[in-house]
Amino acid sequence: MENEKNGWNKINWKNILIGVLIGAVLIIIVVIAFWYFTRPKGTTTSPTTTKTATPSAKNDETTGWKTYQDKDCGFQVKYPTDFNEYASEGGVTFESKKWEGYEGHHSYISVAVEETNLSALEWLDRHKIYGPIVREPDGKVYVYSGAGGERTKELVENITIGGEQAIKFYWWGVSGGGDNIVVKSKNKPSLLYHIHRHLAGPLENPEETVPKELFNQMLSTFQFLD
Repeated sequence: MENEKNGWNKINWKNILIGVLIGAVLIIIVVIAFWYFTRPKGTTTSPTTTKTATPSAKNDETTGWKTYQDKDCGFQVKYPTDFNEYASEGGVTFESKKWEGYEGHHSYISVAVEETNLSALEWLDRHKIYGPIVREPDGKVYVYSGAGGERTKELVENITIGGEQAIKFYWWGVSGGGDNIVVKSKNKPSLLYHIHRHLAGPLENPEETVPKELFNQMLSTFQFLD
């Protein structure tokens, strides 16, 4: 009986040792796996292709637009086919056909031409509605707009229109507001051009008939004639 017990004891210790070894191996595997999946990941750089905008490849959204030309005032500009043009002495107004027959305040884009020896900024400074301008110590120029005691300070920016230096500012008042471009041309130095996007009208959101994107597209087609 004693030999039989010793035999069982040997078998039991062997099983225990095997179990311990297996457990240790499993623990090591778990630890390694845990370290592998939770270790800080190094940043890897993969080759990427940078896409650069190519304006020439973009379809010209003004293709098919009508062209308004005023040789006396020395300019031309394109406008959408769903707009009407209303030419007058010293300018033209473009209105969406949605406004046909409506006599109240509504949205439009206009080009007004007047004869003056003043520069664009001088004209703005002396204007009865938009002026005077305010010069800040940092060199920036502003105008004030508003109505009913509410006033806002609007920055006067320098831009280029038709190859000429121009100023741009936003102004709003009782009857509406919008973007304004004032520019002079070397071809006709005695003339000043005021391009205006007027936002007004109770029928709908003014931006729906003369959105800024459309206005900018028209500006991109504005040219001075010899």
